[in-house]
Amino acid sequence: MPRPPPLTSLVEGARAAKVVARTSVRARVCAGAFIIRRLVGIAHTADMDTIEDAAVRAGCERRALLFGRLLLVAPQQYASVRALVAAAVAAAHP
Repeated sequence: MPRPPPLTSLVEGARAAKVVARTSVRARVCAGAFIIRRLVGIAHTADMDTIEDAAVRAGCERRALLFGRLLLVAPQQYASVRALVAAAVAAAHP
């Protein structure tokens, strides 16, 4: 029968899991800030700027801003990559 890992390994593993979880939340917050900065700031996104119809472009920018805000305000809501992708798809296709 294999020996269980020493207690120090379990504690270090738990600490590592907390660090990864915190880093993941921070990454989502940074992504939200990046989305908003690219839409509002001077360095615009070429994808949005190439949409010629102003009404369509405004709708796309609005949805992207709302998604960026969600990432800033409630990053813990998207605990998995699958949840994050689903939220992005839902934001893009109202």
